[in-house]
Amino acid sequence: MCGFPASGKSTFADSLADLLKESGKEVYLIRDGCDSVASESTVSVDKEEAAPIHNTRETLYRDSATEKKTRARLRAATERSLNVSNVVICDSLNYIKGFRYEMYCVAKTSSFRYAVVHCEASASECVQRDADRKARGEDAYGEDCTKAIIQRFEEPSAKNRWDSPLYKVDTSKEEWKVLLEAVRDMVLSQSNRLAPTMATKQPQKQGADTLGTLDRITRETEAVLIQAIQHGKGVGDQIQINGASKPVRLERKPKVSQLRNIRRSYLNLARMHPPQGCSATDLVDEYVEYVNAQLRVSQR
Repeated sequence: MCGFPASGKSTFADSLADLLKESGKEVYLIRDGCDSVASESTVSVDKEEAAPIHNTRETLYRDSATEKKTRARLRAATERSLNVSNVVICDSLNYIKGFRYEMYCVAKTSSFRYAVVHCEASASECVQRDADRKARGEDAYGEDCTKAIIQRFEEPSAKNRWDSPLYKVDTSKEEWKVLLEAVRDMVLSQSNRLAPTMATKQPQKQGADTLGTLDRITRETEAVLIQAIQHGKGVGDQIQINGASKPVRLERKPKVSQLRNIRRSYLNLARMHPPQGCSATDLVDEYVEYVNAQLRVSQR
């Protein structure tokens, strides 16, 4: 699930869970609020704590350090819940594209089907819904936190493999129930399982220099891109990288600082999912794919 605070994510998640249970599936709902474990099919991110911490949504997202811990617990709870016979719904904001990529990698590691459901609602509507929640004494984000999250929200795009397939839904309209059934059918289908790639394969014997090789390859790729752009390459051009089977396509012209940020983000992901037992061609192709995906994202 993905969307602004109070955009209807839990409404959709609960309805989807009910439909899947009717079809005989075991469903785990992973949530980041203060709800206790209502049943074995509902998982709180605090379930594994020695002494349960009853955080409110507002405290879970009050600052970057706390928010980072919240996302770590969401991911850990999701990974613990995955098995071949169940369905896991991560019912949270999931508004940062880097975190959605991490969750995509989690699914890919185990060859699970994966989808993103983006609940759409206007900012003003979500602020009002959250205020109404708070007035009723229910768990809420609070006005300041809600507005801050909306401002930082990175909208999912079907062009990104980690946001695809992407379902957009407005739970304030009757048509959302049709989409609900479409997502249910996708989940129950036997096709479209994610195949592990070099970044998500289960670790084999780790080569001592794999990450070193990746550091070198990404650094060389970055240097080629910077040089090509400085010599006149622009939007629409393709840049061939040594050893890669596909070129980098400049769907937008990045700054040097943006290319360095792309490389830094990729290396951070690679450290979490070490690319074991892969050839140099695999390594450079995977990085080129990642760069192309980042360049497709509209510049903010």
